[in-house]
Amino acid sequence: MPCRICGGPLPVGTTGRPRTYCAAACRRSCELEIRRLDRRLGDLEERQAELRMSTVHVWGDDPKRLQAEIKRVRARLRELLGAGAPEPTVTR
Repeated sequence: MPCRICGGPLPVGTTGRPRTYCAAACRRSCELEIRRLDRRLGDLEERQAELRMSTVHVWGDDPKRLQAEIKRVRARLRELLGAGAPEPTVTR
């Protein structure tokens, strides 16, 4: 299994859990990206909620494009966190 960030080979340890990152720099880079994506997802979901409640739509706020971006950010977060579970479906 390669490093989640750079794709490089992982050092093989003799004990403990298998490593996920090849170096501390890759682990730190992943942590920063997770934080950035989490903030981005919060902003997108907030904008989506405002869009649903608003009767006046701002030019450029395309609900389909917004939903696609939310889906993309969630998928990347799942990838970084190592959760390969499919995205939950929301029924209304």
